[in-house]
Amino acid sequence: MIFQYSWQAVLNKQKTQTRRTISGNDSPVHDQHKQITAVMNNGRLKWKVGQTYAVQKGRGKPEIARIRITHIRSEPVSEISSTDAKAEGWDNKQEFFAGWQQIHGENSLNQSVWALTFELIEPTK
Repeated sequence: MIFQYSWQAVLNKQKTQTRRTISGNDSPVHDQHKQITAVMNNGRLKWKVGQTYAVQKGRGKPEIARIRITHIRSEPVSEISSTDAKAEGWDNKQEFFAGWQQIHGENSLNQSVWALTFELIEPTK
């Protein structure tokens, strides 16, 4: 998983959530309690609760750590809570919104996203 702008916060355990835009081909997989347990894209597994993923500084860059996804939900970016903004590695919602817009564009706050909660497993040696 690419953390181009926030990999250091992941390694420092300051970032335990990430938001990724929902593409038109994404679909959630629910368990019997209606919790999202995975995200599929065109029949391919994209993310799954309990699975580990490489942390990379950019596309094609080497793995620097591994994370395990612990929870997945979907929501509009604009509905982030103050607690979740801190889990994203920001001091508050306003800072998160400014950072999101810098990366995704000025009119991006109404995008629907997957909110992925994760734990750092270990830095790669």
